[in-house]
Amino acid sequence: MPDRSDRPGRGLGEVLHHFISEEEQAEARERSAQKRAPRRPARTAVEPSSPPQSTRAWCLVASPARPLQGALILDLALALADETGPVTIVTSRPSGPLRPNSQRVRWRELEGTDESVRAAAAAGALRDGARLLVIAPEELGPILSGLPEGALAGVIVPVDTASRRQADALHVLRELRAGPGRIGILFLSSGEPTATLFQRLHGAAGRQLGVQLEHLGTIERDNADFRSLLAGSSILESDPAAPSALALGRIAQELRKPEQVVGA
Repeated sequence: MPDRSDRPGRGLGEVLHHFISEEEQAEARERSAQKRAPRRPARTAVEPSSPPQSTRAWCLVASPARPLQGALILDLALALADETGPVTIVTSRPSGPLRPNSQRVRWRELEGTDESVRAAAAAGALRDGARLLVIAPEELGPILSGLPEGALAGVIVPVDTASRRQADALHVLRELRAGPGRIGILFLSSGEPTATLFQRLHGAAGRQLGVQLEHLGTIERDNADFRSLLAGSSILESDPAAPSALALGRIAQELRKPEQVVGA
């Protein structure tokens, strides 16, 4: 039978209709239209109201005017620093004359005397990317209560084992019952085991205050730390291999973890 597909008056559409069913043609036209249509940009997830846990700032309960506490502030800030630029420390109190320094750290002090104004300034500094908010124990409650929910990853409470200041730690923890996030205990030790001390403090905090604590770790100071303090620098920069510097690295890893409560 002669091929008449090219005879005059018979177009391509008629030829396709002869060999291909209507259903297959409809599917082919639909696929072709989809290829020609401009692609819509993929929908992105809604941004969370607060930054991820690992990037939120921590609050450290400390008085920067005290030399050893000032050194701890600088050390923790550098441990939490990344490669994006200088890390900002915001303090509720001025630093002392022996404040250690680093080119990678910026110190910023909250100004004014009105508690609500200082809390608003602290919240603004956290939004601007400050990584460490340092609050003196006597100002902890008023400033924390003025921060928006989720502004902090948590609060770090240092405990010096040499003085066995469990009562002072419990006094600080009473200001944290409102739930500012994680509550971490950081021991400052001169070789004394801290596991038993943490168990005791954790049990007392649970019974008396209803709060859960995390054992962040222990920093044991030695001669390298005191030389670093006298030089006005951080142990992380003057002696990165020192035991306290290595401990700070491990503590920073704990602080970057998602929220979890480590109990007894």
